[in-house]
Amino acid sequence: VCAVRLAREVLAYHGKRRKLRVFQNTKIVEVKADADRVRLRTSDGPIIEARQVVVATGYEAAPFLEDGLVRLHASYVIASRSQPEGPLWKDRCLIWETARPYCYFRTTDDHRILMGGEDEPFADPRRRDAKLAAKAKKLVKRFRRIFPRLTFETEFAWAGTFGESADGLPYIGARKSEPRIFYALGYGGNGITFSQIAARIVGRLCRGKKDPDAVLFRFDRNR
Repeated sequence: VCAVRLAREVLAYHGKRRKLRVFQNTKIVEVKADADRVRLRTSDGPIIEARQVVVATGYEAAPFLEDGLVRLHASYVIASRSQPEGPLWKDRCLIWETARPYCYFRTTDDHRILMGGEDEPFADPRRRDAKLAAKAKKLVKRFRRIFPRLTFETEFAWAGTFGESADGLPYIGARKSEPRIFYALGYGGNGITFSQIAARIVGRLCRGKKDPDAVLFRFDRNR
């Protein structure tokens, strides 16, 4: 919710000051680039033309990229009922277990416990969501094994899709075959940090400048 609110506020800010136009629920089904322009065809028919395009759509960019750049996983999260006021664990810090399969824990302002994990290779949204109840039970069982003195009654549970590159780094910049299309794809679970790096690099590239860090995130870095 906070991320969506932030994005809307940023778009509204620039919309008022720089005449930015926003088209929600507009699906791009085809992208073609030549020496001068990029053309994007929408599912409803109209074509958008631009001198440059920045793609920052996360996993939705996968159909326009070559296979093997990103691995998609289904991930599951549960949220407890509000806990009684009192200590949960030291400093209520974020806990991340690095075992495989991993899990993590954190708390919320209204004294809930969030727990996530039980990842598996992503197949499709229906199969992912059909496993939600069973995955939630596994997460609760694991929580009680780690924190036997705490109670956990699940009030909310949900599933999502998570993507990562082979080396855990994002893809930032343009591919050689499409120099007018710039990507900012923060795969690897550190999207907020990577977005700041991408904003700097892509901003410079769009203005025809070079960035010394761009080489670290190029598409062909693992070849």
